[in-house]
Amino acid sequence: MKKLLDKKITELLPHREPFLFVDKILFVDSTKIVTSKTIREDEGYLKGHFPDNPIVPGVLIIESMAQSAGLLLAHESNNKTNNAKHIDMLYLSRVTDIKLKASVFPEETLTISAELLGQFTGSAKFSVKVEAKGKIVAEGELVLSTKKKNGGGK
Repeated sequence: MKKLLDKKITELLPHREPFLFVDKILFVDSTKIVTSKTIREDEGYLKGHFPDNPIVPGVLIIESMAQSAGLLLAHESNNKTNNAKHIDMLYLSRVTDIKLKASVFPEETLTISAELLGQFTGSAKFSVKVEAKGKIVAEGELVLSTKKKNGGGK
């Protein structure tokens, strides 16, 4: 089954299947983004995590947070420069106090929120949260570092 993606996501992020953990952009403004990711039964990582009781690995939930935050940065860069490729690469450089509060299972839809807390030379800090079935499954803060095509940033 081929997943339908917002074309805009693949225009703004360098990630591709099977390492793309955002399906849709639900809301975006200059400081906040809300995205979603539906966990399909046929996701390859679920076969081994765990065969009789598949659970989404927490690190992939964190990756969905980072990709959502990256989408916000790329969206804003695109708005300012009319060129989403202005940011060459985004790196997850710090994960602060992320709490994984509940398990996520196949066929659940994650709602991922990232809010920009501040920007520094080459880095941006975000408050992030993931919900499924109306409950918070993960939350915390993370920092993304950027590398610009002109050689600036980290």
